[in-house]
Amino acid sequence: MSGQHTPVIIKTGGDGVPGSPEAEVLIESDLMYFTEFVWDPARELWESHSTRSGRIDELSTSDGEQPDPDYTKQPFPQELASAKIEFGPANYLIAREEGDITGHNVVLVIESSGFCFSVKKPGNWKKASAMLPPITNVMFLGGNERLFRHDFTNADWHVGVHFFRGLIPTEG
Repeated sequence: MSGQHTPVIIKTGGDGVPGSPEAEVLIESDLMYFTEFVWDPARELWESHSTRSGRIDELSTSDGEQPDPDYTKQPFPQELASAKIEFGPANYLIAREEGDITGHNVVLVIESSGFCFSVKKPGNWKKASAMLPPITNVMFLGGNERLFRHDFTNADWHVGVHFFRGLIPTEG
C-alpha cells in the first residue's frame, strides 16, 4: 500500500531574547494539518491531533555537532510509538500515536506539559511555537521499549517525527 511520509519537525527557531535562558521552539508540519489546540490550565497541558491517520515509522535527530541526521526506525508496528522531548527539569513535549492499530485509525497527538504552544492562525494549523529552556534529551519508544535516546549538547538541533500516512506492514 502506498503512502506519504510527513515529517513533523521540532526545532529551535532562533537564538531567542538576548540574555534569556529560553529559545523559541517550533513545530512545523508542511504536509499535514493539526486540529486546533486545547490548553488545560489546571493541568498545564497543551494538546493537538493530526487531521490525517498514519503511523510513526521513524525518528530523526540532529544535534549541532552531528553533520548528518541520526535516523531510528520503528521496528514494532504492532505497538503504538512515541517520542518524548525534554526541556530543562520540568517541561516536556510528546509526539505520540493514539488510536486503533488493527483498524488502521491512528492519529499523531502532540502534547506538552508545563507550557502552551501558540499558533499563528486559529483552526487547523501547520506551525506552532513556544519559548522553552534548552532541550536536554529525546527518547523514542515502540510500545514500552526504548528504541533510542539522545542527550543534546548544542543549541542548534532538530527532531523529526516521520509520520507515514498509510499502513506500515506488520511482520508475519
